[in-house]
Amino acid sequence: MSPLLDKNLDLSFLLDAGWLVAVCFGKYTVNLKFHKMDIAISSKCEIRDTAGTVEFCDPVQNPGALTMFAALLESEIESYRLTQRPELILRFSNGCELSLIDHQVGYESFVIYRDSGSFLAV
Repeated sequence: MSPLLDKNLDLSFLLDAGWLVAVCFGKYTVNLKFHKMDIAISSKCEIRDTAGTVEFCDPVQNPGALTMFAALLESEIESYRLTQRPELILRFSNGCELSLIDHQVGYESFVIYRDSGSFLAV
């Protein structure tokens, strides 16, 4: 497991982030704007919708799949879990899941920016 995604890592602040209010697309990143934090995704990730369909999202290789982020709008993170993959899976109040995968050696896969000024770069 990635040392930054240790199973004992306390990410409970994710549960108080508020609604996802905006999704912004760039050439190499996807930015998710919540009321109390932002997540900048700069690598591949996966979104599972309520029907169980999984979309593999990659801003460079598969930009068409990025429309799946719209399914997360106006919902909140209700739970999270860390896996051995290593990945951070966020479950949203509408039943969708976002899997943030730490697989870029030497580069950030995603960054969580809190309104308090602190951040977590993985």
